[in-house]
Amino acid sequence: RVLYIDGERSQLDHWNSADRTRRRAGLDSWLPEYVRFALYAMEPKVKDRIDTLYAMIEGHQAELVMIDGLGDFMRDVNDPAEAADLIYSLTARAKKNNLGVIGTIHPNPSGDMQKARGHLGSEAMRRAESVLLLKKNSDGSRTLHTNFSLGKVRNADDNLASSFAWSDEHRMFVSCDNPDPGAERKTDRARKLADELVSVPVASNDLMRAIIEKDGCS
Repeated sequence: RVLYIDGERSQLDHWNSADRTRRRAGLDSWLPEYVRFALYAMEPKVKDRIDTLYAMIEGHQAELVMIDGLGDFMRDVNDPAEAADLIYSLTARAKKNNLGVIGTIHPNPSGDMQKARGHLGSEAMRRAESVLLLKKNSDGSRTLHTNFSLGKVRNADDNLASSFAWSDEHRMFVSCDNPDPGAERKTDRARKLADELVSVPVASNDLMRAIIEKDGCS
């Protein structure tokens, strides 16, 4: 039982998104009752947004909630107390109701573009089971991945990526190959080199020296 919560888009964009979800699922009719889209952009008060969100979670008996975006449920994303209240209340409900929560947060407008915005971003990234970054590629496609300094997956492979691109034929984003896989993680590269260089245990300094000589790195 899924809730998709939209905090900022227009009514037309919101319902076009719901229709794309229907078509992606291969449904001829409208979305089934257990999948609900809710637009919160027309509700001006943050407290009312939060109260309505929690009422919908309980009333729908939701098992997965997607919130786009978490910043639309705060007055000030740089208020540490307000950020902690929102994240702690969400995680408490997730644990109480055996509920999955996926939230989006914009990056910092300046500085580290891999860091989610404000105290809200810091608290959410610290508490999250997984942290992924959405990157726009040079060809216009997008890649959602964990291969960055703050990326993580607590209970699975910590090097995940999935790419998608707009399709005029399907009138929606569809999966595609990653056009810019980028460099391997340093730890992955070092591990591969270590496997190539040694077949028996060696001192760490000797291994480091061999990797430096082989890879030409400092």
